[in-house]
Amino acid sequence: MQDKSNEIKEILEPIISTIHSKSEAQSIINKWINGRYGKIIGWKIRTQDHEENYHLIFDPDGVRLNVGEYPAFDIMMIGDPETILGILKGEKHIDAELKQRRVMVWGNLNEGIIFQKILHKIRKM
Repeated sequence: MQDKSNEIKEILEPIISTIHSKSEAQSIINKWINGRYGKIIGWKIRTQDHEENYHLIFDPDGVRLNVGEYPAFDIMMIGDPETILGILKGEKHIDAELKQRRVMVWGNLNEGIIFQKILHKIRKM
């Protein structure tokens, strides 16, 4: 599971760096936040005998990745490491994985779909 944890960080750190270094990326985030305090996107990654929790906090000042479960998230995606990594890499789509019952969602699915679109835009920068 530790390898998957490192892979999640490797996927998200360039996104975080782009948001902090490019005003266009931060502008996309600010438009998504729309004057609110921020957005919290979380993941609960499960194997048969282990669970890890991560969350991204988006606010007008940027974004940060934290380990652990956030108590008041906008969306929490729960699934096995391969599914969650596929969603984060853009190889899988949250709505399709939900229909196939490979991921479970707590919270607002719409935020997860918007988050995937934002990741795609920021990766292109």
